[in-house]
Amino acid sequence: MHGDLVWIELPGGLDCHVTGAFYARVFGWVVEDDGVTVRFHDPSGSLAGAFVEELPPSAACGTILYLATEDAASSLASGVAAGAEAVRPREALSGGRGYRALLRDPAGTVVGVLEPWRAPEAAAAAT
Repeated sequence: MHGDLVWIELPGGLDCHVTGAFYARVFGWVVEDDGVTVRFHDPSGSLAGAFVEELPPSAACGTILYLATEDAASSLASGVAAGAEAVRPREALSGGRGYRALLRDPAGTVVGVLEPWRAPEAAAAAT
């Protein structure tokens, strides 16, 4: 628990609802507007946060948040279809640790998707 990432405030851009709809469509996040804040949480409930209009987009790629996915290429394609820009295509991580891709969300923030490496027998069992 100590040190776990539990809350994120992401730039909302000009319309937090558009940004929220993007994350709901691509990552399955639950997005709620309480009239003051557009909040979200992931399907597991382990990560939550809010979209904040006043935050500038992290387009300069300082710290990059990577969101877990089963298929980085598919998530990248879904992101582009939902209004994102592809920044970096799916590529292998060094040491065979998996695959990643980068996209720029509708608010202009660069986020990553991370597909962990799975042993061939684990991948076959999952299909």
